[in-house]
Amino acid sequence: MLIKFFRSSYLIQYIILFLIALTLGGSSLIYPVDVMPSRDIYPFYSIIYFWLGDFKILFSVMGFIFLFFETLMINNIITENKIVPKNSLLPGFLYVILMSFSPELLTLHPVLIANFFLILILNLVFKIYGQKKPFTLLYKLGLILGVASFFYFPVYLFLIFIFWFLFFLRSLSWRELMIPVVGLITPYIFLVVWYFCFDQLEFVYYDYLKFFQSTELIDIELNIITKMILGIFAILFLFSMIYFAGGKYYEKSISTRKKLKLSFSLLIISFIPIILYGGSMINSLTFLAIPVVVFTSSYLSELKKTYFPNLIIILLILLILINNYHLLDFI
Repeated sequence: MLIKFFRSSYLIQYIILFLIALTLGGSSLIYPVDVMPSRDIYPFYSIIYFWLGDFKILFSVMGFIFLFFETLMINNIITENKIVPKNSLLPGFLYVILMSFSPELLTLHPVLIANFFLILILNLVFKIYGQKKPFTLLYKLGLILGVASFFYFPVYLFLIFIFWFLFFLRSLSWRELMIPVVGLITPYIFLVVWYFCFDQLEFVYYDYLKFFQSTELIDIELNIITKMILGIFAILFLFSMIYFAGGKYYEKSISTRKKLKLSFSLLIISFIPIILYGGSMINSLTFLAIPVVVFTSSYLSELKKTYFPNLIIILLILLILINNYHLLDFI
């Protein structure tokens, strides 16, 4: 069935994956999603919003292209790092499902763009593991995070993830600790100069100050279908955690165990921007998609009996179709 089918990655699997993504996300062409308003502290997203914000369908198309590109990226990273077998498309399949579970996600929203950079960061962290002097890569980590914050500012909190990695998985040195900070600050030096040249520095300063002083409760109003989808996702992830806690974790190589630890720390840290800055719960939860895909794809790739997980995934797809196409409105 689906799990065994996507354990391979031939041309037919890529075609079917694209069609599934198109089917789940195609509802945005019938019911265009409202574009998320921009904020001055999201300078790069503000540019996109200024020029294209009135074209909902265009935002939906760009969101789909962005999502499918991220799907290929995360699948490649997970397979290349041997978390799942190298010829598998299972991580990409799960990522498409996780990132399409609500109509609210079917557009080019800031968190979707931020996820692109978080995937790059996770890939770099995997590469840095075991290297003696990864100074250039550490700078790239901070720089990528800085650029990501131009699209969605709260993503700067993932600097905690980089610090955790340096504290617990490497021999700590102050030089390594400061390099990512310098990388994070670098794009803001250019941003400050830009605003200074156009006499907007004071105005933008108060925007950032207001952001840190204000708090926003997370919007937890979800329809019953969305709650069911999230509950099933949670159960599937819980199964993967139980699977590894039962001893399968220690059957992995040392390198793979370290990478799973990193992925779990990314999962925990992903809750921080959700808790601190609230906003749309549905959009914020997409931060969790990356680490969840790492664990669930590894779990499902090793299962011998996949009948029950297949039923769960089929149920998820049916519920997502009902949710995205507003099928309950016709009943």
